[in-house]
Amino acid sequence: MMITMVSAYSGIERTLEIPIAPLDYEKWAEGALIQRVAPYLTPAEREFMKSGMYGDEFAQHREELARENPEAFRLSSGEGRI
Repeated sequence: MMITMVSAYSGIERTLEIPIAPLDYEKWAEGALIQRVAPYLTPAEREFMKSGMYGDEFAQHREELARENPEAFRLSSGEGRI
């Protein structure tokens, strides 16, 4: 299925072929979590469905967040936990 999303990070509009079943897409569009309705998608495909980010853009966004608030990012990634 061709899916068009606008990146929450850059504002770039992209259209990708995402191998999601129409019924699963409908459930997601109605508010279900993408990882629940389409666990067969790759992490990159799921991220694209959630945020419109794809490829290196997601990594760049994470790096920017880490630079802006390193302590919060470190704790949210599981570092420093017992």
